[in-house]
Amino acid sequence: MPMELQVLSDHLEISDLQARYAEALESKDWSLLASCFTEDALVDYSASGGIKGTREQATDFLAQTIPLFSATFFVTANPQLTIEGDTAAGRTHFQTTMVLGDRGAASYLVAAGYYLDRYRRTDAGWRISERVEEPVFIDTFNPARATKG
Repeated sequence: MPMELQVLSDHLEISDLQARYAEALESKDWSLLASCFTEDALVDYSASGGIKGTREQATDFLAQTIPLFSATFFVTANPQLTIEGDTAAGRTHFQTTMVLGDRGAASYLVAAGYYLDRYRRTDAGWRISERVEEPVFIDTFNPARATKG
């Protein structure tokens, strides 16, 4: 059965929201990051050692930790969404690569998993009202320490 035009539009808008979230993290634009969430959002990054709290607490936590890395790369993909009127639920893949140190002596932190989200349509568009991070793996790598086999 073909997807209704409104549902298709909602899927695209939520996918765009995910892209803005990744862009906010990469550009360290904390007001853009906060705008991805509803004012009353619950954000839970605790499964990977982060914070569980409000939109402001999560934004403050990321504003303190992300700048510690010399480069960051955030990807979201494969959103699986269930939309019911002005609310939605979804599971989206994420992969984060962060570089600590300078080229040649850098260490890399790579994390991947799922965002389990709830969304709400607001006057400003779709926003994340609840985000729970479910990591699949977190790994570090330092090429300077790697040995050839």
